[in-house]
Amino acid sequence: MVKQTAGEAATYLELANSLADTFAEAPPGSRLPSENELAETRGVSRLTARAALRELERRFMVTRIRGKGTFVARRLEIVLSPTSPPSWSESVRRAGGHPDSKVIRAETIRAPAEVRDQLELPRNGRVVVVERLCYVDGLIAQFGRNWFRADLAPNLEDLLSRGGSMYKLLTSFGYQPRRLWVRSRLDALPGEVAQHLELEGHPALWHSSSCVGDRKTGRRLHRGEGWSRPDVIQTCFQLGDPD
Repeated sequence: MVKQTAGEAATYLELANSLADTFAEAPPGSRLPSENELAETRGVSRLTARAALRELERRFMVTRIRGKGTFVARRLEIVLSPTSPPSWSESVRRAGGHPDSKVIRAETIRAPAEVRDQLELPRNGRVVVVERLCYVDGLIAQFGRNWFRADLAPNLEDLLSRGGSMYKLLTSFGYQPRRLWVRSRLDALPGEVAQHLELEGHPALWHSSSCVGDRKTGRRLHRGEGWSRPDVIQTCFQLGDPD
């Protein structure tokens, strides 16, 4: 690792601040110059240019896409409140974005102890575990893992493996999904999740967990968790009416 002097540190921060001002009004998705281009046009070393871009990345002002470059981040704000539906797709649409998802695993298994207790299942209760990547406007935004009671509907594993809105699927069965609780905290990103989200190392990301039940019967439907890329979405937890 190359150690930076105080002067070099000031230089990369000055460059980062200058770039932040330059691109403050740029449309989301605008491409930033490469490290080599910055080094040449700003008269700094490539090390300084790289450090400046990483600083903007730490501020969630830019997002890096492998093989394509660095772009101004959009950071779509998704609001989670007691009245918002427990639906990724609907939350993204309400925020003005285009949602999409890709199922990477759908399998019926014996429920892990913690999930079994939270879903109020018997000792040998079965769940369909679904892992998927969620996208906003074509960008990877979230890795999610959900455990659904296997007795919610016939052929549930097959239906969930096809993708689409899990919320709409539940409502098509006659359920009225609502969040029973939600919890979020900063956790170091597990290696396998980092790979799915195309992030380096094990950065601390917001890790959210929740449990969804049926509004009519109180029956617990599924337990979920997700890790979100903060340079793509900004999750806002809202209690009460801000107006």
